[in-house]
Amino acid sequence: MGIGIDRLAERSRVSLPSVGSKTFGEWIDSYARGIATGPRNGGRDRYVILDQMVVETKEIVVHRFTVGDTEDPDLYAAQPLWDWRNSDKGQWVMERAIETPFWSRHIDPYQYNHQYAIQARFDTKTLTEYYLRFGKTDS
Repeated sequence: MGIGIDRLAERSRVSLPSVGSKTFGEWIDSYARGIATGPRNGGRDRYVILDQMVVETKEIVVHRFTVGDTEDPDLYAAQPLWDWRNSDKGQWVMERAIETPFWSRHIDPYQYNHQYAIQARFDTKTLTEYYLRFGKTDS
């Protein structure tokens, strides 16, 4: 399991507000076919079906780091990403995240560097365990 963006999981997510007047059986059938019943709600909180139960999930930043102003920042970010992935925290997150964690890069024009953030989605129970084990990551 690598760090990346899982497009198949993105397509099969089902947000609770889009259910409307569908019965639970129709909702399960839509999910089983991999067809989302509505557009993504745009927020960090979503409801998904896990083991035939609707579960609230939250997407959080689990790790941040900075790469200086280089010609190919993603190449230089590979080592910190690999180190995090093989750390105790990284292995714990990779095992328990609902979807494959993904990273994003943001340019900081004031300090001429690139800010990287690794994000993961957890159900609320696992998220509580994460906060107890590792604390809250600064936003």
